[in-house]
Parts: sequence; structure tokens; C-alpha cells
Amino acid sequence: MKEILYNYDNLTSEEIDEVVVRTKGLIVNSKNDITLGYSNKTYQFPGGHLEQTETLQECLKREVLEETGI
Repeated sequence: MKEILYNYDNLTSEEIDEVVVRTKGLIVNSKNDITLGYSNKTYQFPGGHLEQTETLQECLKREVLEETGI
């Protein structure tokens, strides 16, 4: 997946001091239906930001539970 980032503020790499790690999950049921969320006029796979003390797997499980109840 390719993501396009725009640098409207003309930040240099030295000015960037925070990295955000996100997880996304592809959930397919037995009928081959895909679970998507709808927010801000766009569809997305469930997922979210990694918190400081959790692994990627823990983050994905937490975010899927929060967003889908699964």
C-alpha cells in the first residue's frame, strides 16, 4: 500500500521528533465478507495507534475490540 504524505509546513527531517506506529487488520468471515469501518468519508480496516507498552499484536487485538466488538 502506498501512502502519500504532504509536507505543507515545509518541515525538515530534523524538526520531526515523533514517530507514530499503527496497526491495521484485515478481517474476513466465512462468507468472504470483509470488515471495514467508515469514518471521515472514507472506509478503513480496523486498527489504530500503538501504545507505548504494548506489542503490535496486543495493539491490533485492542483496536479491533474497540472498533468492532470482536
